Amino acid sequence: ETNCARSDRDRWHQGYWHGHQCNIVRKKLSVAAIYAGNDEAANAFNEETGVPIYKTDVSDLAACGAGIAQIEADFDPINVLVNNAGVTRDGTLNRMTPTKCQEVINTNLGLCYNMSLCVISGMPDR
Repeated sequence: ETNCARSDRDRWHQGYWHGHQCNIVRKKLSVAAIYAGNDEAANAFNEETGVPIYKTDVSDLAACGAGIAQIEADFDPINVLVNNAGVTRDGTLNRMTPTKCQEVINTNLGLCYNMSLCVISGMPDR
């Protein structure tokens, strides 16, 4: 049985996930979802889908490593990773603070490196 971890930041009910969820269920993959901050939305997603949830800051490499380690301890090694996290800090450039801009970069771009690095080492052998 193959395991799949999904990293997403508070976008539980968008079509992207639900469309892929159907394929994942058909292929009988085990699924775990990672979220960052919206406990209410994450719990609602868990109740709706039965998918276990793990709170993790995907912009932080150490946090990603700890989250992946917990998922792999609860399941098996991860064979599929869906990187679907993202944050929006709406505003024009002249109104966006450097901190907000860095949050977007760290989450929207950093997570691809962070999450992939944490799961890729064993994938070629599986």
